[in-house]
Amino acid sequence: MARNRKNQNAFSYKNHDASSRKFTYKNFNKTHSYHSNFFQSTFTNTSFIGASFKFCNLNGCTFQSSLLKGVLFRGGSLQHVSFNECIINAFNLENCKTDGLRFDKCYIVSSNNLLEHLSPEQINESKIFNSFPGNDEFDPALIDVIQQLRKNDFVRRSSVLHRKFNKIDTITLTYLLDCFDEKFLIEQLPIVCMKIEQDFHTIGYIDRLLRKQV
Repeated sequence: MARNRKNQNAFSYKNHDASSRKFTYKNFNKTHSYHSNFFQSTFTNTSFIGASFKFCNLNGCTFQSSLLKGVLFRGGSLQHVSFNECIINAFNLENCKTDGLRFDKCYIVSSNNLLEHLSPEQINESKIFNSFPGNDEFDPALIDVIQQLRKNDFVRRSSVLHRKFNKIDTITLTYLLDCFDEKFLIEQLPIVCMKIEQDFHTIGYIDRLLRKQV
């Protein structure tokens, strides 16, 4: 709990200028930013689970290979913001300025509020899901591998591969299958993931470990 509280304090900004910053492999989970300026900042392999950006300026920002779940951008400005290869779930753009906002090669689920604010040309080569695919759409051997990875506390705490109530994040699993062969994942995920001994926050970390095995 102390670690989570420290993280929330470090990345919760109030009336703060954080423009042109580079945030890489950071954890913005459950942070609350208000009336702050993130103009032209970049967020790479960064997690935003339950994060809030109320009345913030994010114009010109780039989000690369990041995880966004239950993120609130109420009343902010996201003009000419680029989301690239991000995994997005429950994304709220209430009363936001979205001119020039783009989603490229993203995986988007359960975000009707997001889609209502955008035109088709703002979403490019992205996969949109009404809900998480069921486990029965995947090889049972792969599902079993993912479940077994809960034994590693760092993997389980990351919330990258797993959801609450013993469920699997099948959106992330879909992402992995778009990048790697199914047989390769069944063989290599246990090898690379069970050796993880540090906190991480996005699938980009596991992606990097897997690519070293190719």
